[in-house]
Amino acid sequence: LFLLSGIAFRPMYYSYCLSGKTVNIMVYCDSSAFIDDPSVKVFAMYDKLALNPVARAFGLYQNRPTEEVNQFHMVEAKNIDIGSYYVKLSDVPQGPVYRILISREGQNFYAKVTDRIPKNNTLYVHLK
Repeated sequence: LFLLSGIAFRPMYYSYCLSGKTVNIMVYCDSSAFIDDPSVKVFAMYDKLALNPVARAFGLYQNRPTEEVNQFHMVEAKNIDIGSYYVKLSDVPQGPVYRILISREGQNFYAKVTDRIPKNNTLYVHLK
C-alpha cells in the first residue's frame, strides 16, 4: 500500500519540488525548421534521482555529469519563443535540469545542459 501511494503521488511530488524559482533557457541551434510549425513541443528534462527527498535533504546528486543521468522527469515548456537561431523557454522551473528535448512530428532533438548556473536568470545551451 505504501509503494502504491508513492507511485500515485510521485507526479504531485515532482510538481511540488519544481514549483519554486524559475529560469529562462536559451537553446542556440538552427531552428528555422521549427519557426512556423505548430506541432513543436519543448520539454525540460530533470534528474529524477536528484529530485528524490533523501537526495534533496542531503544535497546529493545535484550536480552529476550529464552522462550519468539516465532517468528523467519531463516538464513541458509553456512559454516558447522560436527564432531563426534560437529556442527560448521562459519561466521553466529551476532545478537539476540536464537536457532539453525539442520534439517535432516524430523527430526528437536533445540538447545537453552542461552549465546549470544561471547568468542573468538564463541558462545558455547549444544544440549540437
